[in-house]
Amino acid sequence: AVFEYETVPRLSVAFYARQPSSVGAVGATKLMFNIGEGIKAPTVSDDRSSLFSILSGLPNGQNLLNQFDVDRIGPERIRTLDAGIEQTFWGGRMRTGVSYFHNSNKDLIEFVSSNVLPQLGVPQDVASSIGFGATVNSSSFDAQGWEFFTDLSVGNEFLLSGWYTFLDAKVKESFSGGA
Repeated sequence: AVFEYETVPRLSVAFYARQPSSVGAVGATKLMFNIGEGIKAPTVSDDRSSLFSILSGLPNGQNLLNQFDVDRIGPERIRTLDAGIEQTFWGGRMRTGVSYFHNSNKDLIEFVSSNVLPQLGVPQDVASSIGFGATVNSSSFDAQGWEFFTDLSVGNEFLLSGWYTFLDAKVKESFSGGA
């Protein structure tokens, strides 16, 4: 209720470039594509320990909120894209595939210590009065990569699977100590 409404569009398309068949060595070829956005709402704890909530509780809090344009903490956001191909063999007993993905995460919630708050424009005396720190929407990262898999049915009771993921992730923004 605090954040009202949010639209998170998503589009998924999959189709068979080669129709499934139980005969022959080469079976179905399926192409897939997905693109979309998503959000994760802040927890009550995140909201209560946010810079907005802490400044709101100070005697001159409303002036500080207006002066530094501090908004209520918002949802974390992600934009995703993935595309892949899947191929079956030997009447569907073997399935293999590859897909590419790219995820862009922004407005991630992180705890910022009071000694880092001045980098956000919070006056030193105000940052010192906050205590340990506050949560803010300040982190973002991108992740992209490839996934490969193969499944092989051995008889009616066993399935052998192998998966490999190559992931390349980069932190774009963060006030955390390790970033």
